[in-house]
Amino acid sequence: MLGWADQLIQEYTVGQLDLIKRANRLDRKNPIDRDDLTQINSMIESMAFSIE
Repeated sequence: MLGWADQLIQEYTVGQLDLIKRANRLDRKNPIDRDDLTQINSMIESMAFSIE
């Protein structure tokens, strides 16, 4: 049985992978998608920091 911290790490890892997939689908030539990418990258970095 996993502890609460281990469970959160798993959830954050899954969420981080989902964000990476979403970022890879964006059109980097589209200004709106570039803005979204900036936000998504920030979320990915925050989640990576929390996981560590």
